[in-house]
Amino acid sequence: MPLAIVVCGALTIALSAELTKLAWLCLVIGLLLVLVGVGVSVWGQARQFGPFIDFNKKLEGWWWERIRPDDSAAISLVRIEPNATIGTLRLYGRVFDKNGNFLANWDSVDSCVNPTTAKLFYYWTGRSRQEGSEPQNGFGEAVFGFPTEGLASAHGTYSDIGLVKGGKMATKATELRPASREDVAVVFGNNAESTKVLVLDKIKKFG
Repeated sequence: MPLAIVVCGALTIALSAELTKLAWLCLVIGLLLVLVGVGVSVWGQARQFGPFIDFNKKLEGWWWERIRPDDSAAISLVRIEPNATIGTLRLYGRVFDKNGNFLANWDSVDSCVNPTTAKLFYYWTGRSRQEGSEPQNGFGEAVFGFPTEGLASAHGTYSDIGLVKGGKMATKATELRPASREDVAVVFGNNAESTKVLVLDKIKKFG
């Protein structure tokens, strides 16, 4: 045991006014074994979690999320970013209806990814901008495609626990495409009309 060897060396030093060759040997061997153990542990963790970290980095950025059917929410501008605190991803965004009106804000509570299948799962919560509205929550899933030129799009589903019909949660189809910095600047600017024009244009481009 490396710890026992280090303790052995320390005791030898304490009991002797003069550092003996045996003490030096114990210390050197112990320290080497400790360093090797730490190195193996770090390598093992990097090998185990490396694919998850790489996958999360690929997803980081702003996305347009088209929602169908669009009887209520039609499109969302979504931010995906690594959550350093818990080692997963955080998602948050703004939701608009098919007329370009700002409906709600939402944020993920938790998420997980599967790099092998390029899937993202998350649990979200949000609240409408209408005064007195109740919090909403549900689940989301997205499967990303990785073409040779980089991340291009994703398809998935979105559900709202509050939208239960016939004993089942209403599930809607989603499609994600990257958003530009200019898009983000417009949506988070102070011009509601410019935001509406942009949102309507994005809805049209999704088809």
